[in-house]
Amino acid sequence: MLKKTVFITGITGFAGSHLAKKILEDRPNFRIFGLKRKESSIERIKEIIDSVELFEGDITDKNSLDEAIRQTQPNYIFHLAASTSKSVEDKTYWKINVDGTRNLLESVVNNVNKIFMLHYASTGYVYGKSFKSGLPMKETDKTLPIEPYEKTKLEGEKLFVEYSKQYNLPIVVTRAFHHEGPDCREDLIGTIIIKKVFELIKSNGKFLNFGNIKNIIDLSDVRDIVYGYLLAVENGKSGEIYNLCSGKGHSIEELINFTIKYVKIKRPIKIKIDKKCVRPKEFPVRVGDYLKAKRELNWEPKIDFLEQTLPEMINSYLSNIKDVI
Repeated sequence: MLKKTVFITGITGFAGSHLAKKILEDRPNFRIFGLKRKESSIERIKEIIDSVELFEGDITDKNSLDEAIRQTQPNYIFHLAASTSKSVEDKTYWKINVDGTRNLLESVVNNVNKIFMLHYASTGYVYGKSFKSGLPMKETDKTLPIEPYEKTKLEGEKLFVEYSKQYNLPIVVTRAFHHEGPDCREDLIGTIIIKKVFELIKSNGKFLNFGNIKNIIDLSDVRDIVYGYLLAVENGKSGEIYNLCSGKGHSIEELINFTIKYVKIKRPIKIKIDKKCVRPKEFPVRVGDYLKAKRELNWEPKIDFLEQTLPEMINSYLSNIKDVI
């Protein structure tokens, strides 16, 4: 039986590496190709490096992208490559997240013979100002993004819809809410909390400074999210958008207290509000509704963030540091 071909942009990144591992684990009839920038580390995929085929290129470099797409002739494409850094300028977001997405779509139109589904990994934060309601966001709620990252991801969604209509491309969009897990970036909330708690242990301190500790966010495990990506291309309806989230919120204070308890700090720790870390644009409740994904994709979250994900992240961090206590 001929293997179906899969192409992943951002395969060396956090979600991309987990997606590749999930496909290898669950879909042995899939052949995986990935686009890797020259400067990108393969650390996250080193354990599967012999099971995937990498093409050196960049979504902002149309020639390298065209060559990779032309040679691989993918049946499924997962577009995960994007700039998420909070330190880059707005024009960098636009170049990568919008122009890069347009390059990919153009390459598919001009070079692919048989595409079954083209997936765009967007973000739940495109709802932006709609979070003001405090209600779980549904796919039908207004998209009112605030930050440059979310604005450009929404533009990417629009491009996918536009090309789908113009060229009859089968496309599906997922809006993943906040997710973390093994090998996640150090600027994500769970890792930030873990680092601060261990710094507290090392310094024998009694105060932990943080920003919006009362804020409530929807937290998922990356392994649940990438399984949602996979089911989206297999079960999703072309042109549809699906939220991927846990459907429940946890406060930052809850995460901090859980971490302190888990590492068994005996002395009392007081959490202090650091006004310099407070983000005025954030709404206090940012939670999603995944019922559409459950109904149409047969997807729902399986991994509890507090019971499994956060403990795994704590243990992983502990195993990578020396002389902490």
